[in-house]
Amino acid sequence: MHHKIIHNVQYRGPEVYDDPEFSRQYHHKRQKVDNPNDALEKPVIEALLGSVAGKTILDLGCGDGKFGRQLLVEGAARYYGVDGSEQMVRLAEEQLSGQSAEVFRADLVHWPFPNLKFDTILSRLVLHYLEDLRPLFQKVYDHLLPDGEFIFSVEHPILTSCYESYNNVPGKRGNWIVDNYFEDGLRENIWLDKKVIKYHRTLETYFRVCQDTGFRVESIRESRPQRSNFQLEENFVRRKRIPLFLFFKLSR
Repeated sequence: MHHKIIHNVQYRGPEVYDDPEFSRQYHHKRQKVDNPNDALEKPVIEALLGSVAGKTILDLGCGDGKFGRQLLVEGAARYYGVDGSEQMVRLAEEQLSGQSAEVFRADLVHWPFPNLKFDTILSRLVLHYLEDLRPLFQKVYDHLLPDGEFIFSVEHPILTSCYESYNNVPGKRGNWIVDNYFEDGLRENIWLDKKVIKYHRTLETYFRVCQDTGFRVESIRESRPQRSNFQLEENFVRRKRIPLFLFFKLSR
């Protein structure tokens, strides 16, 4: 019988992506058929973005830059990517070499272009690593053009309140046990054999942060699976059990 070895080191934010073993497993997982990022998260982000033709886009937590390249192919005028992981920034620089793009390694709240304003600011599956969202949301608001949009995805609060059952069951989930849902705050997630710190927030908390920082909430979406996005029926059926991701589209 194979027993996974869970290391005692806790990783916060992007630093886990610079762990060589985690990075290897993560990129392998992203290549799997019907992986949740491609089958559930990306289609909703694309729908919320709509046409990007002529837009200047800032991507907070840009990862390996593949989505940035896609946005440029689709007509974005310029793309700026920020990520805290040295490994991800290196991959993004390779992916976006020769394009109308710039990539920076920086903390999400301290991106290095204070005088720029953007048509769209995007953040995909990153904000649940941040302890306090308000400073970032206020900065995003201040750096959007008058008709600008802030679009983000996070792990769904149902998921982040299930970590205890998630951590204790190897392989595919059996039952998901929601617990301590109304206790916002730090949660430890065993992910790809690493202890990763994330922050749970209720749906109400996300909504209030958006309102308190001046945004209008244009759309709230969940990762309802669509059959056309899945190759295998069994994966489609399994993903109908609980929502994995939550999405907001905000405007000034």
